[in-house]
Amino acid sequence: MPSIQKRGDKFLAQVRIKQGGVVIFSESKVFEKEVMAKTWGDRPEAKVKKEGPAKHAASKITVGELVDRHLAAQIKYRPLLGRSTIHNHQKIADAFRKVKVSDLTKEFARRNQHHQTSIDMIPIYSFALACPRRLGELGKMGWKDIDTKRRTILLRQVKHPKKKEYHD
Repeated sequence: MPSIQKRGDKFLAQVRIKQGGVVIFSESKVFEKEVMAKTWGDRPEAKVKKEGPAKHAASKITVGELVDRHLAAQIKYRPLLGRSTIHNHQKIADAFRKVKVSDLTKEFARRNQHHQTSIDMIPIYSFALACPRRLGELGKMGWKDIDTKRRTILLRQVKHPKKKEYHD
């Protein structure tokens, strides 16, 4: 059930869903009328309970936001990231600011219908989008590089940021 709070002359609707004491979904929006807030709050809650939090969140996120998140993580873990790399990421994020990931998966499904496609490419496209690596690095990945128990992937021969050679 959504939480509705009066804020001045408007109403704040909040939907928070917890699992095992951890918030797995949280969304809020401000409305002019309490009825509108209540109606809105019921919809995402029902959708999340039906589809799960990850699918609902993925339908709203844009490719630009994914690039921004990736860049923020890169800056956090690699503080000496070059200005050109940051600039290129920002250009890409701006170009894809309005493209939703869910729209992209629809395009992937359309491309899957091509008469020469013999395997389901949607998981491959989705993985490539979620794991921003070079195409060659992803293409060289083998089954032996996937550890399902630890939920990790080993990428071999990744390009070194400063040197011309590859390293494992």
